[in-house]
Amino acid sequence: MKTGQFLTAAVCLLASAGCLAAAGPDSVPAFTPATAGKLISPPLPRTISSIAAAGAASASETDEPISTSAPSEIPMTPLPQNPLKITILYNNIASDPRLQTDWGFAALVDWQSEILLFDTGGNGAILLGNMQTMEVDPLRIHDVVLSHIHSDHTGGLNAFLEAAARPPVYLLSEFGTSFIQSVKNRTEAVEVIPGMEIAPGIRTTGNAGGKIPEQALMIRTGKGLVVITGCAHPGIVRIVEKAVELTGDPVYLVLGGFHLRDMSDAQMAAILADFRRLGVQKVAPSHCTGERAISLFAAEYGDDFLRTGAGSVLIVE
Repeated sequence: MKTGQFLTAAVCLLASAGCLAAAGPDSVPAFTPATAGKLISPPLPRTISSIAAAGAASASETDEPISTSAPSEIPMTPLPQNPLKITILYNNIASDPRLQTDWGFAALVDWQSEILLFDTGGNGAILLGNMQTMEVDPLRIHDVVLSHIHSDHTGGLNAFLEAAARPPVYLLSEFGTSFIQSVKNRTEAVEVIPGMEIAPGIRTTGNAGGKIPEQALMIRTGKGLVVITGCAHPGIVRIVEKAVELTGDPVYLVLGGFHLRDMSDAQMAAILADFRRLGVQKVAPSHCTGERAISLFAAEYGDDFLRTGAGSVLIVE
């Protein structure tokens, strides 16, 4: 990366067909706090180039087999033309020093006319404080998607809903009656099914299986699918496999928590081979992935690995 390439709180992913460019502050949903926050120099962007998919099929990180059935190819809304912007609002890994870090995950998806919050972190005060720092107005968020029921992904929900316009919350029926009713007491709770469209070009995998039910977000861009995971408890390979089966689309970027902290060398080698087999072009693991696993992804993907944390902004054009 050349020195002097400062972009506002963002990551630039440079591909042969175009740039996943950084966004300026005008493209961030405006939030005007009672007292203005201080501005500091933004972090340097990370530049990564495109790669060729390679590798043969191998075992996933779970003992359960990966489905090899042909993609069902659920039709998706035609591709929008505007850039996709993803802002990491909550993470235990730091990126922008202005944001508070804490164990958990939340990401803001801004695409066309849709503004969606994926997970809410574990602490509502931290989530809302980070939103204020990033100039994100809770009142402008249209939908909330919860990956799974663990508190480091749902703990900020109540505080967020108090500050927001009570957007609908998309969750799994496996969250249970008590949790779903608590959501219904505050706003609309939508129990998802695999492939459900939440907004044009944005779908959920639905329950990806495993002992801990979990859903991931699939966003269809001109470069391929962007898959966002919370913790990937069913297995990160299984989640990517399901995204491919549901859409028939190539996978451009996988980001979020991969839950690989306890993987052996052999398991990690198999996971990396599966990512290549599935044609995953770029990776941005964080949260519960584990630093060792993150370093192995960095070594495997080189310039197509993106280190992200609280405050990172990714733009896919």
